[in-house]
Amino acid sequence: MNHSSIEKESVVSLPIDGKIYLNNQRVFITSTAAMSLLRQGLLEMVGEKRTRQFLVLHGWSLGAHDAAITLQNNPNKSKEEMILDGPVLHTQKGHVYVQHKKLELDIKKNSFYMEGIWRNSHEAEEYKKLFGLDDRPTCYTMIGYASGYISTILGMKVIVTEVQCEGKGDDCCYWIAKKEQEWKDKEVKELFSFNETSLIKELELAYEQIKEERDNLDKSFTIHKRLTSELIQGHDLKSIASALFDTLNVPIMFEDYQFNVLAAAGIDEKETIKSNEQMKCFKNSKRHRFKELKLEFHKDFKPAIVHVASQHYRLMIPIILNHQITGYCSVIRPTDDFSILENMMIERSSLVCAMYLLNERTVIEAEQRMHGNFLEEILSGKMSKQEIIKMGHYVNVDFLKPFHLVVVNVFHTEHNVREEIEWKDDLVTKISGFFKKMSIPILISYKSENIAIYIQADVLHQYNKTIKSLTEEILAVCSKSYPCPTFYSGISTCQDNIDLAKDQFEEALTAVKLSTKSKPITSYEELGFIGLLIQTGDKNAIRKYSFQVLKDLLEYDSRKGMDLTKTLYHYILNGGNLEQTACSSALSISGLRYRIEKIKDILSVDIRQPASSYPLFLAIQMLIILGEIQFDL
Repeated sequence: MNHSSIEKESVVSLPIDGKIYLNNQRVFITSTAAMSLLRQGLLEMVGEKRTRQFLVLHGWSLGAHDAAITLQNNPNKSKEEMILDGPVLHTQKGHVYVQHKKLELDIKKNSFYMEGIWRNSHEAEEYKKLFGLDDRPTCYTMIGYASGYISTILGMKVIVTEVQCEGKGDDCCYWIAKKEQEWKDKEVKELFSFNETSLIKELELAYEQIKEERDNLDKSFTIHKRLTSELIQGHDLKSIASALFDTLNVPIMFEDYQFNVLAAAGIDEKETIKSNEQMKCFKNSKRHRFKELKLEFHKDFKPAIVHVASQHYRLMIPIILNHQITGYCSVIRPTDDFSILENMMIERSSLVCAMYLLNERTVIEAEQRMHGNFLEEILSGKMSKQEIIKMGHYVNVDFLKPFHLVVVNVFHTEHNVREEIEWKDDLVTKISGFFKKMSIPILISYKSENIAIYIQADVLHQYNKTIKSLTEEILAVCSKSYPCPTFYSGISTCQDNIDLAKDQFEEALTAVKLSTKSKPITSYEELGFIGLLIQTGDKNAIRKYSFQVLKDLLEYDSRKGMDLTKTLYHYILNGGNLEQTACSSALSISGLRYRIEKIKDILSVDIRQPASSYPLFLAIQMLIILGEIQFDL
């Protein structure tokens, strides 16, 4: 294409009065090194990102200026001709040697595409001298110039970028130009976004952020001081949650690791229960998403935002104690708009809660060890009554008053012995904590598969409870803490002689052996004649008698690998009701009928008749109590 018109005008006049003109525009001569020094200074002052954007914007302004003059001086030229004048001007200014390779322009369809080559780029040359080869293109002023020139000529934003660059070590700089909306690369579009905040404004924003952070630090220090004060003064988690709510003015909730509420503030009881249930549902139904939040113990754990339910967001962080999660602290909002201060304070509250729980655990464990050892001494029968009564002053228990012994069976096979010991210790701690909250003095200890609890009878009247209702609450604590095992309990008679504690422990052990899933609590008094017989009779004679009564059935079970003895026990226990027996035995009605008929044939008695069934029932119960047979009841 002929560009003679612009070439003839491209005359440089020598300076006579200090003025140089090119194409009727005053210019000045400077070295390319000067631009490199400018670039280096910018990098040091405003950083790499700001420098790139400054150079692109500077080039854009130069290109747009040249394009405006081209439009003004060449009203009769086509858009295509004026676009092709751009590379000539770029070359004349000594920036680079330009060769365009492709130009596609359709004004009616508003489409544009162009590509070409740059050689001898002054930017690439100087960049390599100062910094060596880069891993990205370096000609930011030139892509800015080309973009500004073409955009001004066409009246729409066009972006030019390099796909090869001499500054990277390529043979030449290869560039592509197309409309802004056709670029998908976010980095390219960001480079040409000239609506960035000015440096002065950015500094102002940085100052405001620093000021805000300073204020947040002051507030967090004040809050932390108050939380620590609450802890030192011996206040509970409810007090700590209230102190946090008073400052942040958003609902606060502390929960244990199974999401049972420990304390809450700024939220009424109804909403507390609702939020807690929503959290449990979220964790149980969306385990994978919960795991992705990484709310577990690691070196640098941080708060996580959890979208629990509609209008229920939480800023959560674990409470870590002895390298294990013991609970969670949460700030609750209807949106996920959590402040920096809330992030800071939830971390501090986690530490304060951990300190509180550690202190509580230490106190309880110390009491528990003393009480547990003491109870073991009592149950062993090695201490005299006078010694026991004297020790009562140290454990706040009056051993002259009537009492019950409750046994909770905690049989649960763990593959790891250490884990089994740990969870049993933890369960004893939780039961101790349950009584501590009600200010009920107890003694508690666990022996093998059972936890023994000494409870004074007058406390029951004080709290308007029966020994059975209190035992139900104990089992509820156990099941809440560890849902997998099934817990059973046995209750002794009420005695006022501490010398009989060993006998009462045996009573409770006898009773717990007859507890079942449908009836998890059994009192010794309910056993009546059986309990008395076991406690006072000749155990060998009882064992021999019971085996004789059930001999044929037990031999059949052993020979055939059946459990008809268990079926018989459930059948009699349910009063001969087939539906209830089938349910408790996990059998079909037809299967149960077959078994009943089989039992009748083996024993040659009508087990529907009380006179026949009762001796059988007593014999099974006595063998269970004596530990000769064992059912998964």
